[in-house]
Amino acid sequence: MPIDNTSVGKLFSIASRMHHLYIKSKFAEEGLDEISNPHLLFIIYKTQLEDRQIAQKNIAEILGVSAAAIAISIKRMANNGLIEKSTAEDDNRSRYVRLSEKGLTMINRCKSLAKEADNNLFAEFSEAEQQQFGQYLLKIIANLNKAGITAPAELSGGKIND
Repeated sequence: MPIDNTSVGKLFSIASRMHHLYIKSKFAEEGLDEISNPHLLFIIYKTQLEDRQIAQKNIAEILGVSAAAIAISIKRMANNGLIEKSTAEDDNRSRYVRLSEKGLTMINRCKSLAKEADNNLFAEFSEAEQQQFGQYLLKIIANLNKAGITAPAELSGGKIND
């Protein structure tokens, strides 16, 4: 069956959704359901490793989502004891977040599950095919950027900042 641009887009969307559901199911199997947004957890973790603080609004910019969406995820994760919030001393409107001890404990389990998901996702791909696929994705992102859709800040210089 020949694949046209429309069906490629649909296949891409289906694969992306299935990957998301796979990770979500693995997190549920491991009792990590309370992590509503793993990307958020990793961004906060990275800033803590660098001994920096990060504000909620900066996380929204990094992920390319609304501040309201991040606020909901942060509230949910704070209620589950994964994140601690604080207010900036010089500006009561700025909210900083960091991982709690519980969040720090969970990060290694999350890394392991994410690595397993990637291994399963690319099980039948050679290293060269994986590199080529990554280049195709960067082209897609560049095309969307040209069409006026801003890429998340975590993507800069053609590489994902892990």
